Amino acid sequence: MKKIFILCLCFLLLCCPLSVFAENKPNVRAQGAVLMDGETGRVLWGKNEDTPLAMASTTKIMTAILVLEEGKLDDMVKVSSNAANTAKVRMNLSVNEEIRL
Repeated sequence: MKKIFILCLCFLLLCCPLSVFAENKPNVRAQGAVLMDGETGRVLWGKNEDTPLAMASTTKIMTAILVLEEGKLDDMVKVSSNAANTAKVRMNLSVNEEIRL
């Protein structure tokens, strides 16, 4: 009796179709994105992954990390003309002005 029950159960499981579906592609509003396997480096999904794009705020974050790790917050630094005249940045700094890091 037990063998017949197991045989019927196996038969039913083999006859039942398995539902398999794929999720829709991610809806990413960014100009570019990459989903990568961290261990192998294999790109799993990408949007404009080969197109050169501006690094956005990554440079600001890296600058802040470097300042915190390597600099002394009491150090004085001189404002360059490039930094003083940067568009979209309003810190009211003058060229050659010395400010605390």
